[in-house]
Amino acid sequence: YHNALLSPEEIHNLSAAEAEKLTSYGGDGGFSRVRTSVINLDLKQGEVYGIYAQNFTYASNIYVDGKLLYSLGTVSETKDGFVPKTASFTVYFTAGEHTEIVVQRCNFDHARWSNFSFSLGEQSVITRKAELTTVKSLAVIVFLFTVGIINLGLFAGVTGRKQYLWFSLSCFSVLINNALTNPKPIMLLFPDLNWYAGHKLESCSLVLTGLFIILLLRDCFEKKEKPKWLI
Repeated sequence: YHNALLSPEEIHNLSAAEAEKLTSYGGDGGFSRVRTSVINLDLKQGEVYGIYAQNFTYASNIYVDGKLLYSLGTVSETKDGFVPKTASFTVYFTAGEHTEIVVQRCNFDHARWSNFSFSLGEQSVITRKAELTTVKSLAVIVFLFTVGIINLGLFAGVTGRKQYLWFSLSCFSVLINNALTNPKPIMLLFPDLNWYAGHKLESCSLVLTGLFIILLLRDCFEKKEKPKWLI
């Protein structure tokens, strides 16, 4: 449903004409700043299921069977009341006879939406998936940090070899970018990280990575002066 933040109760009370209008109209050039999505599922009644989302962004409310299961940021139909936030999260619910998931979302910052996706499955499967994804991400970060520190030490010990410095800084820039993207492990240390600060830092890390790699390649392929004894 475009340009509307509808509660589960309001969705059930929509007339056919109202529902058709909200599902077909996209607003400004086909782009709606607020949306409500409905997912209907037939799950095993009484079974515990989980929802796992990576890098969910902007502002969202997730309802399951009419109850608010998770809230991210502050949803609003106006920009003044909108408070964006991004996070990876795992939540669980017990399936009833029929499961209805309602997701309210707002985006007053970008001209395009980020991908709206999450994983849904039995509790054990979702828990294992979330833990494995986090471990893999942390392993990459630890590896990049270790390589960066080693090359920084080599630069300090070997004079005239700036390649070690540029490679070390490249590792740290990629590390920062990995910490701010799926599944956003930086939120483990800074759960209340400002959305705008995190987004700008993520963009800057990409620019810095490219800059350091260019400097690295320049020094690697730079022509060296011939030794004096060959002249």
